[in-house]
Amino acid sequence: MELRHLRVFVAVADELHFGRAAVRLHLSQPAVSCHIRQLEGELGVRLLRRSSHHVALTDAGGGFLEDARRLVAGADAATTRVRCWRPGNNTRLRIGYVDDWCPRALPVALRRMTRAGAAPHIQLVCGEPEALVAQVRDESLDAAIVSLPAPVGGLRVEELAHEDAAVAVSAGPLDDQEDEIPLEIVAQNVVLARSRRTNPGFYDAVRAAFRTAGLPSPILEVHGVSIEQLLLQVAAGTGMALVPGSVADRFRTPGVALRRLSHSSPIGCEFAAIWADGAPRPAVEVFLEALRRATHPPRPRVVLAAA
Repeated sequence: MELRHLRVFVAVADELHFGRAAVRLHLSQPAVSCHIRQLEGELGVRLLRRSSHHVALTDAGGGFLEDARRLVAGADAATTRVRCWRPGNNTRLRIGYVDDWCPRALPVALRRMTRAGAAPHIQLVCGEPEALVAQVRDESLDAAIVSLPAPVGGLRVEELAHEDAAVAVSAGPLDDQEDEIPLEIVAQNVVLARSRRTNPGFYDAVRAAFRTAGLPSPILEVHGVSIEQLLLQVAAGTGMALVPGSVADRFRTPGVALRRLSHSSPIGCEFAAIWADGAPRPAVEVFLEALRRATHPPRPRVVLAAA
């Protein structure tokens, strides 16, 4: 089995059409067919059902697709990482962030750095908090943005700001509410949330808010879904959904509105930048300073006119 066979299979599985896959890969259609036959021969199973007018994945092909995507993505990521070690590339910067949670400060900081030419080789890695912490420890990441608390012992940590919790609701039934929904109302509904491991600091903070208020927790963990899928379930009327407030900056779903959780104290968690102990590399220093400025913009100077 060769990597090129996997790339061809993923392209055909995406397109469900040999001709379109060939155009996408800059190959001839017979070459695409040959790669698929070789891969099926190597595996000893049929991955695709094809006729003159139809292409579909077999059960084996559907099961193999996820592994094939992972292998191709891993190879691409490895290629990107090794290219960062080219001579003269001293400003590479590898930054991790949580997939369902991207505070506004992160893209603002990256944009400022790019405009200034301060970090032309930025690699972004999306993952779960514990995995990101481990990658910062083994220095496969230069820095990461995670929610607290997290297992960050032995690392440098700089708290940046508070991330508020929000509830996604179907537009209509709660239109009379303003920007906030009382915790007591939320507790009376089914509230979907992504698995705790995707953002444990945020998840635990909201569960604690219900417990402190003496309310039953209505949270139902949904495994293996993205934020977008969670919002679509809200649009379909399945229930409310618990999400970080920064989701409002990245997703717009028709029929779904985001409301802050109303309570006597803020509900949510702190987010922080983490990096390895010791003197950070110059590119990391530049990133941290850009992140600070994006989180806490300097106030404009007030100049008093002379009397």
